[in-house]
Amino acid sequence: MGQMTADQYLDQIQNQLMKTLTEKKDAMPPGFNQQRFALNCITVIRDMMKDYKKREQLQTVDINSIVLCMIKGAYLGLDFLNGECYAIPYKGEMTFQTDYKGEIKVCKYKPEENKIEVPYGVRYDIAFICVDTPIRKEERVLCDTSEVKNAIMENEAEIYVIKSTVSPGTTEQLRVKTGKRIIFSPEYYGGTQHCNNFRFDFTILGGERKACIEVIQALQHVYDARHQFRITDSRTAELTKYMENSFLATKVSFCQQFYFIASEMDVDYEELRELFVLDPRVNPSHTFVDRLHPYWSSHCLDKDVPAIADTYEASLLQEIIKFNENTKKCLGIIRKAEIPEGIKNDMLMYQAGVRRKEILKDLETP
Repeated sequence: MGQMTADQYLDQIQNQLMKTLTEKKDAMPPGFNQQRFALNCITVIRDMMKDYKKREQLQTVDINSIVLCMIKGAYLGLDFLNGECYAIPYKGEMTFQTDYKGEIKVCKYKPEENKIEVPYGVRYDIAFICVDTPIRKEERVLCDTSEVKNAIMENEAEIYVIKSTVSPGTTEQLRVKTGKRIIFSPEYYGGTQHCNNFRFDFTILGGERKACIEVIQALQHVYDARHQFRITDSRTAELTKYMENSFLATKVSFCQQFYFIASEMDVDYEELRELFVLDPRVNPSHTFVDRLHPYWSSHCLDKDVPAIADTYEASLLQEIIKFNENTKKCLGIIRKAEIPEGIKNDMLMYQAGVRRKEILKDLETP
């Protein structure tokens, strides 16, 4: 931003953005409104400048980087203001990230029919498979891959890249069964506050090496030269995602435990956490403790951790799951029995920690 005023800064971004949009107009989607898109982008940047931390981050970002990020949204016909995609300042650059609303828009998803509209006869170079793989407890299915199979069979592509979390061995089984070129690449963007501020400068691909290299060559048009690619076999790549999610769940439970200890000792957990993450060996992600919900609960962790723990009888993970579930039980009992309306969340957490053993002992008593 330098010595420019806020208005001068925004004007410079808008002018450069409009110039680039004009130069690239032939690459824009049908019906693209250049003027409205530019104004929406400026509104997004102006809103960022109202936040002190984001304003500081913006000061390190070159205007060219901002414009390049915005142009990526324009190419896809996505609107930053409507939350279809995001501009995220990180390490001196403006990074581009799509939201699920943007993904649906790009894929022409029809929610009423629960399917993606694909023009007849289209064959893709690479198809990325990102569908739900839920637990079916009543059927004792720890990872339902039926939607993955459907997506592969209903679309024609040279190479299929499974991004959904699947049980180790699934990719190889599908490759042998279908005769198609299928590889696995774990997805790392999460849906919580723990990971939204982290940029992942690597991509893991597991499967046939030639297919992995072809996918890397395609992705190199999207990522810059600093992005790292790692090739392995599909089973190792699949297990990597389970290992990551299990570690994150363990980390959250570990921090919950120390929140309870700190509360009992009248120590400020947030100050304790800030000192803890000063050690470069400790990544700050997943160290926050939500005072209303001091336990892990997310689509991925709730599904993947029990799946791997039960399948392989992993005793440590089973204890982590038990600790997490017991925390939920303790808080539920305290909320119903003792907490008057309007009491501070910190007191709720304090009692959850101090009375934990007492409550759990009562629960186990016949």
